[in-house]
Amino acid sequence: MGRLRSMTPAHKAKIADALRRYGARPDAHTKHQPSGFAAHNWKGGVAPRTYRKIAFTAHGRFCQQCGDDSDLLVRHMDGRFDNPAPDNLIVLCRSCHYTLYRDNDGENNPAYLNGIGCYRKRALDAFGAVCQRCASTRFIVVHHKDRDRTHNDLDNLEVLCRRCHNDEHGIATLPRTRRVAA
Repeated sequence: MGRLRSMTPAHKAKIADALRRYGARPDAHTKHQPSGFAAHNWKGGVAPRTYRKIAFTAHGRFCQQCGDDSDLLVRHMDGRFDNPAPDNLIVLCRSCHYTLYRDNDGENNPAYLNGIGCYRKRALDAFGAVCQRCASTRFIVVHHKDRDRTHNDLDNLEVLCRRCHNDEHGIATLPRTRRVAA
């Protein structure tokens, strides 16, 4: 194996030119990713900046528990991000937020909906963190056998590695390779 060499300025310019031709910016990986309605996984609701503005206007720019004005967070009381009503929002400092919401697991969490959010933990507790098809322990995911993400009974869940999960959904992956000791 040869040692790694740094790229020459000519090589960097060649790569940047190729990226420009295909529409990608050479510095795209260093820029902030879009958030709110511009994000690729936007599911409706209100952009975070909007509900923060609503909360600060209604309640002021200070913690509603201790009065501190640094490191403020806005919390949805009912856990629903699509409800930006001022009476649903509370302004807290990070310390008060942690104190109030540290025990919000499972049914204590206001966003809890019939166990939908905890299917991964239940499946891993029941089956272990091992792929049920190839016995791999790397990149473990939980697959819904009927592909309905709201059907979270244990008999519908399967623990898979990322490769077997991609195979199940017909997503192409690179062939398995074995590492050779040098």
